[in-house]
Amino acid sequence: MRFQRAELLKSAAARAGWPKPGLPEVAFAGRSNVGKSSLINALVGRKGLARTSSTPGKTQLLHFFQIDGRFVLVDLPGYGFANVPLALRGKWQPMIEEYLGARETLRGVVVLIDSRRGAGEMDLQLLEWLGAVDLPACIALTKADKLKRGERRAASDAVTGALDERVSRVWLVQGGADPYALILAGLNVLTHIVAGHPWSITWAFALWGAKAARAFGWRAAFAVHSWIAVKPQGAARYTVHEVIGWRAYRGLPALATSDRAPDAAWFGNRPELLAELRGPEAEAAIGRIAAAVAAYPYADAYRAWPGPNSNTFTAFVARRVPELRLDLPPTAIGKDYLGARPFAGAPSGTGWQISLLGLLGVLVGAEEGLEINLLGLTIGVDPSAPAIKLPGLGRLGRD
Repeated sequence: MRFQRAELLKSAAARAGWPKPGLPEVAFAGRSNVGKSSLINALVGRKGLARTSSTPGKTQLLHFFQIDGRFVLVDLPGYGFANVPLALRGKWQPMIEEYLGARETLRGVVVLIDSRRGAGEMDLQLLEWLGAVDLPACIALTKADKLKRGERRAASDAVTGALDERVSRVWLVQGGADPYALILAGLNVLTHIVAGHPWSITWAFALWGAKAARAFGWRAAFAVHSWIAVKPQGAARYTVHEVIGWRAYRGLPALATSDRAPDAAWFGNRPELLAELRGPEAEAAIGRIAAAVAAYPYADAYRAWPGPNSNTFTAFVARRVPELRLDLPPTAIGKDYLGARPFAGAPSGTGWQISLLGLLGVLVGAEEGLEINLLGLTIGVDPSAPAIKLPGLGRLGRD
């Protein structure tokens, strides 16, 4: 495949500077100095199109390259140990998260991994995140030409093994001794991603119940993301129901049902099992869980604070399955959002609550104890299993 025209369309740090949405876009992401700019140059046959440097952190903006007036390649800042001021690095993550989550013309992401270093935690977290927001992704192993034949196979197996622990299937593009094998394979992948071919990350499986893990980015300081997983008797895989904000930001339904691993880390944070049912009790509840998921009134809406969000959804389902006796942690911001209704049963099914748009309210329940909601933050006490509940810190005392 040959391209006639490739040009820098725009470079920007903020959303206001992005080009107007139009042509389909494919983003290139990876650690600093992994070879994103070099791969873009090689793919389009223009040596100096994307600036390259041996110094990590050279790419400090989002660079948009228009190719033949047909699609756009986007070079993202590298993550990892970039040799740039800490304050500048702190601005990159929100910039990249906003682009990947909100850009409606983004068709997919090519994640580059240095075959000599293998897949690091940041690479795996990025792939988990892309899977969570339903963005097609493929992995390109770079710099394999710098390895011997035996080393290349070992490096490939190591990356595949790391992916298998977190991801069940991913489109893997590998380069042999000749780096142009990677370039040709990359062109094939780009063609399919731009055309909307459904190559995306899917997940392996195992567990049933309600789970929660710390949210990501700034929200991780005081909030959790929760979800529900079910597995009927005889089913080969679990089904996970959850609400994901980035889906709503991209124009997709916020409510997602998938077969991702129910006990997989959420952006590097290991989940905690909050409640579970097993055996006949679980079988009896699964049908009502499905009905509750279908009845959730905010399937297309998302607001991190005060709701509706993932915890609003989990609490809604729990109210309709009281035998789960789900006591959501005080860090589950959004659990008290009831919409226009001021009254509802407690999520555990053992009490009642009053809440004004999730901003002010009181909950009393045998399972939860006494909780006061002020501006979406929960303060409370549980006398049945002595503990206090505090914003950000969660439950302090007996579980």
